Amino acid sequence: MTEIQNGIYATPTDELTALALEARKRKISYGQLVSTTTGYEQQQIIRQYCIERGKKGTAPEKKAAKTKKKRS
Repeated sequence: MTEIQNGIYATPTDELTALALEARKRKISYGQLVSTTTGYEQQQIIRQYCIERGKKGTAPEKKAAKTKKKRS
């Protein structure tokens, strides 16, 4: 997941869309884009896409706290 800002994350759909659009803009395939860019560069592309689109993103899901069962 890519953090947009302050604990807000891009959705997986937004991540794929951002990279696919960037690949189209560069006139290369999605696979070529992913293989020729670093993870950091991909995150920058995703952040820029989300900021330009005004995406709110999502907060990460909180895991339920485990409770111990009392033995009788």
